[in-house]
Amino acid sequence: MRNPDDNCSLARTAADENLSIKLLKLDVTDKSSIQKAVDVIFQNEGCLDVLINNAGIHIPGALEDMPDSDIHRVMNTNFFGVLNVTRTVLPIMRKQQSGRIIMVSSIGAMIGRANDSIYCASKSALEAAAEALRYEVARFGISVSVIEPGVFQTEIGRKYDVSSEYPQDSPYRQLVDYRVNLVKKSCQTGDDPQR
Repeated sequence: MRNPDDNCSLARTAADENLSIKLLKLDVTDKSSIQKAVDVIFQNEGCLDVLINNAGIHIPGALEDMPDSDIHRVMNTNFFGVLNVTRTVLPIMRKQQSGRIIMVSSIGAMIGRANDSIYCASKSALEAAAEALRYEVARFGISVSVIEPGVFQTEIGRKYDVSSEYPQDSPYRQLVDYRVNLVKKSCQTGDDPQR
């Protein structure tokens, strides 16, 4: 995770449930961070069986006036960052002739939604890359899966909000604010992530 510490919810849950989980610092937008984490895992375990690409951010806004910095943050995390992690583990999985890569996408990859054009584009791009990758790596005993969840009660829903750079005077602002409130409410009543 980007910011592992003893106070994060995963560390608390692991301690409460007596689970043997080791947290490592990994920022999908930082190639050296990715390499360090993968090196530690491989050194400690001697193999790498599964990669779950679950990194993702969701910044709403209308395509016309979404700040470039927000567009780049979403694409760098949801698409390029996931590809960077995948490309780092592939040589290990290829050499061991086995592995599974799971891409956590979104129903948004299949259904465009107002104010989510960039998020939906990032997930659609991820799915297209995953489908092609599946055919590339099958000969090495590596499988690739995509999961397309709908609305769940996760951190991404609680963090769903326009950035401070989004224009207050946007002609889409009323629609954007309405959708932000709607999504936040639906995330509070969405499916349980444990399922």
